[in-house]
Amino acid sequence: MPNERVTRTAIIAVHGVGSPPRFDTARGIADLLTQYGCASAACSYPSFSEQFIKIPTSPLVIPPEAGGKAAQPQERAPRFSKRISGFTVEGRDRTTFAPDDITSDMDLDVAFMRDQLVGYEARSRRVPYNTIEICGARVRDTPHGQVEDEVHIYEMHWADLSRIGTGVLSVIGALYQLTLHIAHLGRKTLDLASAAAMRRPKSDNEAELWSKVSFWHAWVLRFFTVGVPVFSMLLLGCVILFLPDALAPRKRLVIGVVLLELALLIGIGLRAYFRDRARNAAGKLIGFILAFAAAGIAAVVFSASIGGNSLGVVLLNTASIGLVLLAYLVIINRYDSVAPGALPWGAAGLVVMLAGMAYWGPRFVRGTSAEEGEGLRYVAFVGFQFSYILLMIVWLLIWFAAVATIVSAFRLRRSLRHATIRPNETRVRSKRAMWTAKVTLAMALFGLLITALVGYESVTILAWRMHGTPVGATTSANRAEPEGGFNIFPLVRQGQPLPLIAKALVGTETTCPVTAPYDAAACSKRFFQALIAQSGTAGLPIALAFAGLSLLLISWFIVLVAVTSVREPKSQSVYAQNVGAWVTDGFRWLHAAGSVLVMGLAFALSYGLVDTTYKLITGNLTGFLPGMSTDRAGDTLVWLAIALLASSATLAAARVRVALIASRARPALGILLDVDNYLRESPQDATPRATIMERFGSLMEHVVTRKARDGSRYFDRILIVSHSQGTVIAADFLRFLTLAGVKSPNLAGVDVRLLTMGSPLRQLYSVHFPHLYDWVDGTDDHGDGGKPDDDSAAAARSIVGPPLIAPPLTIAPVLNELSPSPRWLRVSQWVNLFTAGDYVGRPLWQRDDTPNVWKYDPHDKAIMGNGRRERCLGDGTHTRYWTSLDVAEEIDDLIAAP
Repeated sequence: MPNERVTRTAIIAVHGVGSPPRFDTARGIADLLTQYGCASAACSYPSFSEQFIKIPTSPLVIPPEAGGKAAQPQERAPRFSKRISGFTVEGRDRTTFAPDDITSDMDLDVAFMRDQLVGYEARSRRVPYNTIEICGARVRDTPHGQVEDEVHIYEMHWADLSRIGTGVLSVIGALYQLTLHIAHLGRKTLDLASAAAMRRPKSDNEAELWSKVSFWHAWVLRFFTVGVPVFSMLLLGCVILFLPDALAPRKRLVIGVVLLELALLIGIGLRAYFRDRARNAAGKLIGFILAFAAAGIAAVVFSASIGGNSLGVVLLNTASIGLVLLAYLVIINRYDSVAPGALPWGAAGLVVMLAGMAYWGPRFVRGTSAEEGEGLRYVAFVGFQFSYILLMIVWLLIWFAAVATIVSAFRLRRSLRHATIRPNETRVRSKRAMWTAKVTLAMALFGLLITALVGYESVTILAWRMHGTPVGATTSANRAEPEGGFNIFPLVRQGQPLPLIAKALVGTETTCPVTAPYDAAACSKRFFQALIAQSGTAGLPIALAFAGLSLLLISWFIVLVAVTSVREPKSQSVYAQNVGAWVTDGFRWLHAAGSVLVMGLAFALSYGLVDTTYKLITGNLTGFLPGMSTDRAGDTLVWLAIALLASSATLAAARVRVALIASRARPALGILLDVDNYLRESPQDATPRATIMERFGSLMEHVVTRKARDGSRYFDRILIVSHSQGTVIAADFLRFLTLAGVKSPNLAGVDVRLLTMGSPLRQLYSVHFPHLYDWVDGTDDHGDGGKPDDDSAAAARSIVGPPLIAPPLTIAPVLNELSPSPRWLRVSQWVNLFTAGDYVGRPLWQRDDTPNVWKYDPHDKAIMGNGRRERCLGDGTHTRYWTSLDVAEEIDDLIAAP
């Protein structure tokens, strides 16, 4: 009696976005198979056991002969002298390819991946990859008895590479990163469109015009991501220098001594750790600690005995200035690695600010009634105003560069009307790339502007709630305030020589009464609030109104997504068709809302510029239109800040309030950050994508090279089960292995099968990155006539892989030649599952207007053809695949198919 052959299947689970708990995806597949078993009663999955494994890692090695020479990596760590002089950043923040990298002629996504991997290859730390292996068996009945086919489940976990911490600062940092980086997503679309036009121009001057559009857009990004953060840090440093003068004189000596000694000890400790190799290094450090402590106590006692505070003032001011300068230089030096140009721009801004402080500071202090030891705050206030001027100049440059971008884009659109090669597709892709660039830029500008201004206003309000009236301050006659509070406001009074911006843009008459009595601290507070309002310009209410309109346009879609996410779906619901159509319409309105936001922000910035220019020329501080002035913007910011702080009256209470808001925003930020990090190109020698591919390649190598006792390959097939962002990672990985000629892992002759669920490849990536993911929708008929995908791919690349699985068709093989093709990924069968209410993943091969596209398809009625298989699971949402009987059925079918 012949024995039935035992098969072995390796399943690699690739999770989606949102930082799921480690290994929950692999365990979820095991739970599905255990719970639902096989499609027929003739088999089952009785049990699974798990073990942790440690896999050695190595980066993907790119052979130079595969498609031309490898793209040459840029200098990993440019010298300090080169970075400090690199004001033009020399393209270090652009997506570019080596001239001899011919893969960019046909496949930009391959060239994009190569560029990231080349920089990473030499710097890989080869950290072992810890994952999980879940072992079980598919027990099936045969005429010869039961046969146990082996099933091994591995997890390709990657979410830890962009995980957000639980602290407030971690969430705020992630929000700040996302706000700045989201605009770079649009920059990539333009750079890639420019690269595509250089290789395959569709009209006479298309390449030149694309180059101009991407050039000006890049400068908008440089001003925004370099100038704005750097000069904002200058502002923050000046504000920090307000603090020493707010301390009571008797406390300054102790605090100054502590700060100075801490700084010295940290420096000595770092030197001892990195340079001193003597065995008694720790003893020396302890000796310094004791000596400094004794010197500090002696200084405090001596100063107290003579009754003077001069030493405390000198020590505290010296330590504060030194620490602020050191922190600023360290931050911009580190920031330069992710935002090239931050170091030279920051150094130049610091020089300008220090020069202004040196010239104006002494004059300003002499014009005040500052007491002894109260001068630092006033000198820092001068530096604050110079930093503000630099920041406003940067925003002005952003506006001019944005206008140049719009003009160049208009010229490009006119030129593309005369495209000769697939003109309709060319116009569709260019329109999509333009939309992505302008909407991501508008979202980033608006997001940073609002969060920064509301943050400044919140700090001002909170500081006012905590302030008291210092000794010697002049207060109004009808106001009784306790003395000795913590007041950081410079005591600026009417008639004092305020430098530059105070009179030009704000006007002291708007903050202080002409005659006494008046509250100097209140005057200063009103000055800062007026300055914050001026930063938002008179166009801020207009921008908020358009943002509200954009939100109103998609409010119904947000409600629909929320309802479908919490409601338990029914696969064969009669409402599935309606839900699918509504979600499709929702994406159209999302695009319309994005365009409304862009137009509103452009109009708001333009009006703000006109209003500010009018004030400077005429001296009329009421503005161009009194009904739309900075006073209205200031009132709006105050209300937003009050809503943020609520009843917080102390720093601790405000921190609790912000922490509550941050905890609510953390899940959504995690999802957005996962996508952003996957496309991020900095630092070039350690991008998240390169690390993800290193892990994927090492895990695949472990599976492929595993041997049976007879020396043959252990696994008969490899099944990749992916969800959401994991489908993009899996597709990019397999496509790159296929087209870039990567020799390890070697998939020649390996039967690889792919299951994708809720895949955003078509509706998100190919739409918003149309040139990077043109292979996903390459056969779409844009009015030019589609072209077969399989034949052209095989002819162009001579891809050799396992034969495509083509089971007997129950319906017309409409998928036979549609992209994306399984051959591009070297998989024998590609199964895609989607639900009607999925707001992330939609069909890959069917279209939104395909009849009954949102109707539930049973297993035996799935549409299929030439290695492609696709079915709608009916009503549902993006997060319910892991509890679906249909998903278990498809996984079992891919395991069992010969």
